[in-house]
Amino acid sequence: MRRVSVEKAKVGMELAKPVIDRHGKMLLPANVELQQKHIGFLWEKEVWELFIEDSRVSDLVIQPLVRPEIHKDATEAMRKLLSIQRKPDQKNPGDAEIYAARLEVERFGHAILQAVLQVPLGEPDLTGCISIADYEFFLPVQITALAILLAKEAGFDANELANVSRAAMLENIGYIWIRPEVWKEKDSLSEADRKEFEKHPIYGYELLSRIERIPKPVVQAILQHHERWDGSGYPTGAKGWDISPIAQIIGMAETYYELVSYRPKHRPYSPMDAFESIMASAGELFDPELVQVFARRVPVYPSGVMVRLNTRESGIITNANIGHIGRPVVRVCYDVEGKEVYPPYDIDLSKPEHQFKLITEILDL
Repeated sequence: MRRVSVEKAKVGMELAKPVIDRHGKMLLPANVELQQKHIGFLWEKEVWELFIEDSRVSDLVIQPLVRPEIHKDATEAMRKLLSIQRKPDQKNPGDAEIYAARLEVERFGHAILQAVLQVPLGEPDLTGCISIADYEFFLPVQITALAILLAKEAGFDANELANVSRAAMLENIGYIWIRPEVWKEKDSLSEADRKEFEKHPIYGYELLSRIERIPKPVVQAILQHHERWDGSGYPTGAKGWDISPIAQIIGMAETYYELVSYRPKHRPYSPMDAFESIMASAGELFDPELVQVFARRVPVYPSGVMVRLNTRESGIITNANIGHIGRPVVRVCYDVEGKEVYPPYDIDLSKPEHQFKLITEILDL
């Protein structure tokens, strides 16, 4: 199978996997041959990525880190938590409604942790959220999975990984005390509303720091997840080693998914461009050592993507070669003249004999 964005999908392509919407409903089953009406329907339903049958990569299995049903249920739990509204002076640790919704979100954080640990070879979802309406509910689930993956690569132990999952899922609990019209429109705020929005880490900290069962590293990470290495973040302008590693990892994962998602006045970056943006932020926004962890664990080019090389050959990535930055295994399907190659063959760009071959373009995303 291979990956294709709905925007690049063509009539006659056959689905390799069912298409599931953000609510867990199956929109189209596997093995359906796409027609123009299907493509238009999927775009209207805000589906971003499809998995397509391709005999040239019939041996390729793309395994998600988090099963769609877990992602769907976790998103709905997040929606329920953030639908609660309170005034800034109403931060009662015993608030029954917040307590129940928070526990449900934490439960899914644990489920995501277990899912990531059980799929050691899985690749993170490198596409963001296409639905502006669901952005704040959908993204924390992706952020949590990626943050766990990065923390594991960085050598965090089991307790620390549990803290990462908990903090990532609860990072925006402070929204409960912010007017919804502020946090839902955070890309185009007045100065006064911007100042209100930037209080949400403090509000989350003020509630959770009064709950004994929540570990201090979780509370600290929620307070600091918008702080940046050079001191340019908020709410306190903390910098460097004063920012907890958990907060830095969550902030990096969140930044990546913000880049690859649809937002008001923002078209999504390609995975390649988002990767390069994170790399360029080393020593400025994020700890250079943690950026290297990101580079080792997040593929520039995900498996199943059609790419073009500087030699003008084109092919499908069959192995992201995680750890070899930007040097995956490519199954060459078209030669320098654009003619189909039969049989297609693999080249490993991490090998010395292919060191001069570079990927110049992602073709189907």
